Amino acid sequence: MGTNRATASDSGVKQQDFTDVKIAFVVSLLAWPITYFVDNGITKVHEDKRTFILMAVGFFLLSGTILFVRGLSKRKSWMNHVFTVFAFTCMIDLIIGLELKGYIGGFMSVYLSIGEPYLSSPWGCAIVLFDGICIYVMYLTLIHLVSNSMSWRSVGIYWVSGLINSMIVLLFGVASGKHNPTFCTFLNVPYAVFPIIIAIRLFSKEKETNWSLERIRANGIVFDLAVAVGLVFSIWTVFAKGMLSIGSQFGIFQDLLNHERALLDVNPAPFAIIQSLVYLFYAAPILLISLVYNFRKRKPQFVWELALINGGTILQAQFSFIVTALDFQTPKELRSDPLDWIFWLNNLGLLIAPQLFIWSLYKSNVLTNNGGKQGNKNK
Repeated sequence: MGTNRATASDSGVKQQDFTDVKIAFVVSLLAWPITYFVDNGITKVHEDKRTFILMAVGFFLLSGTILFVRGLSKRKSWMNHVFTVFAFTCMIDLIIGLELKGYIGGFMSVYLSIGEPYLSSPWGCAIVLFDGICIYVMYLTLIHLVSNSMSWRSVGIYWVSGLINSMIVLLFGVASGKHNPTFCTFLNVPYAVFPIIIAIRLFSKEKETNWSLERIRANGIVFDLAVAVGLVFSIWTVFAKGMLSIGSQFGIFQDLLNHERALLDVNPAPFAIIQSLVYLFYAAPILLISLVYNFRKRKPQFVWELALINGGTILQAQFSFIVTALDFQTPKELRSDPLDWIFWLNNLGLLIAPQLFIWSLYKSNVLTNNGGKQGNKNK
């Protein structure tokens, strides 16, 4: 027709490919028929052999899914394959969570009774729900970034911190709880090992070039003050939870306990206590560093990385705290009142403040027009 039409390739803009994301989504949906078949089929196996068979089936599914994904994906990135397999297991976690909440049945009941019975606790339910919702979305995001040669370092740090925190609390809880580890407990090994491998890879790579040491945009004094207040409040909250976890009887800490009795729940394992100790020894120092650098114009990149680590950790932890405190399975004397505004202030304040600090750093120090330069280096 003689009319020139501008295309994405003509303008130099690369079209984003969602093929691997679609593959991961479809593969994850296979978890529904597979879990139903395995859970109903395992009842035909002798009781003494069920946990071992479940473990063997679990590792077979992990290996088989990797091979299946390698055959479907055009890209030969081992990290993309791992993320896709983990997205598949996230869907299994979502199924577990829905079954524990009573929305579905017959998918993971046998596994929960003999494989990982500690997941039937309120904290265990919170962990699998977080994996099935938040971590699942992170995997799809990571798959999209890696497959399009975009920088995924920041998202990767955020994801890996939340997952490692979850594994620390779960595995230490199992080791100190009333349930003995079973063969199926070893199915958690890949989720403890691979995130560490990927974290080492992320931090050993060259720093991303989209970080500015000097502030390039002002957030406004009101926003900076709001973030500072939130960080101070968060430091107090994590310190109080940590002190309560080691048995402090100070009245100022006991006041918090009146609104969060679930901190005392040690059945079937002291998950909340372990999480509070992680807060005390890791989250509190990072929050303090964040507060120190909040008003400084010069911010080294490690401040951004620490903020991402704390943001992912606290998101996962606070989700677990809130779900556990309100869960119907939590004993009534330990359950929090859903209408208690102090409970919500404490927990949402702690949840939101680190995320606001991340947003503050992103707005003031991240060069958004340079965000994709490091994508290939982290592949």
